[in-house]
Amino acid sequence: MFAKKQKTCLKCGDVGAERGHLIHWKVEHPFGMNEYEGNEGRNAHTENALLLTQKYGTQSEAKEMKEISNTHNSTGYINNQDYDRRYKISNKYYKNLLREHRMSR
Repeated sequence: MFAKKQKTCLKCGDVGAERGHLIHWKVEHPFGMNEYEGNEGRNAHTENALLLTQKYGTQSEAKEMKEISNTHNSTGYINNQDYDRRYKISNKYYKNLLREHRMSR
């Protein structure tokens, strides 16, 4: 699911932004607040964490979330260590989704 990504500053819109900018990765998948809330409504928390990480996180975080997601999907549950990591990563990037949502209104 790693579509084409491009660094973009959330504050000024500078494409290819680097240091000093609030950077997120734009991906082709149009993941936004509506999808996030729909996923939460059906308890798809791991899917949301994965999508948040793929949109805003580093490639290593996205890889880690993909591993957590695969384990969760294959076992039908999430262990404490994976839950804690998913929670930490998800909370780290939720604020970016919320900020993006507020800016689009």
